[in-house]
Amino acid sequence: MDVIETIPQFLAESACRAILAHLETQQSAPIVLASLRGRNDERFGDRLVMSVYNIRREPAADAARPALVVLDVAIAANYASHDTGLRMIARVAAHFEQNRVMSAETMPMFPAGVARLDIEMVSLTPADLAHVTGMLGTGGLPGVFYRVRPILAVDGSFASPK
Repeated sequence: MDVIETIPQFLAESACRAILAHLETQQSAPIVLASLRGRNDERFGDRLVMSVYNIRREPAADAARPALVVLDVAIAANYASHDTGLRMIARVAAHFEQNRVMSAETMPMFPAGVARLDIEMVSLTPADLAHVTGMLGTGGLPGVFYRVRPILAVDGSFASPK
């Protein structure tokens, strides 16, 4: 399933382009796809760190259609300045809010074989937030969580719910 590999990379690159378009000075990629456990690694300093923390199957609403694969994604702001981290999280949230449905028609460099991506911001309960941030080792970092539903071009792997 190379889609599970390419979709998070595409999301990180898409968010990176959106963020860089709003920065006054050019800097290295402001978002990296990595395990959040390594947040003290200097390569991840002053960056957003995106991590897929769960891959699961979601039953289709219609029994005649196959189940969908869902990626749960966390984006944490690993910045020395809390204000900067919040500003960068706001930019990512704005990008994904404006692009809740992504496709080859709406996004450059869209992954081949994917018909579209449905992106939904997720509000975690305080208990779930504590569990996920504890598992990821990101306690105290500002962050945002998304549920990504890739709808693949009909090839037998996944099918469109429409």
